[in-house]
Amino acid sequence: MRLARVIARTSGSSLSAVAMTGLMAMANETKGHAELAWSDLSSVLAAALEAIQTRSKARRGDKTVLDGLAAIVDATGDADSGEAFSQAALQATRSALVAMRDRPATKGRLRLAPDQGAGHDDPGMVALQRVVGAMSGA
Repeated sequence: MRLARVIARTSGSSLSAVAMTGLMAMANETKGHAELAWSDLSSVLAAALEAIQTRSKARRGDKTVLDGLAAIVDATGDADSGEAFSQAALQATRSALVAMRDRPATKGRLRLAPDQGAGHDDPGMVALQRVVGAMSGA
């Protein structure tokens, strides 16, 4: 929860608002737990995904960071170790980038010129993929 508050105070970007919302949902979902099993992390991320969708009104397929996060949730449900989770999450973000690349942008700055987004990666999805890559040692 502290990290979400720091983001809220220090950044005005829309991606920061999305991150803050997701982190707050994750904090609420794990409140009172000193530890979390890897097998439970996907459901915690699903709570973050739901909170972000509610706040942002973005949905799967809109070519946003939500598509990357949804891919992670879908791919990691059976992960029972850090290695399994990180590898599944990394592959999921890579696949989501490829799947969305040729779609027009319907959210974010490029929503005003959606065809300009076609053929390019969504910056939020790229950021998520890089964070997941760094966390997995890739």
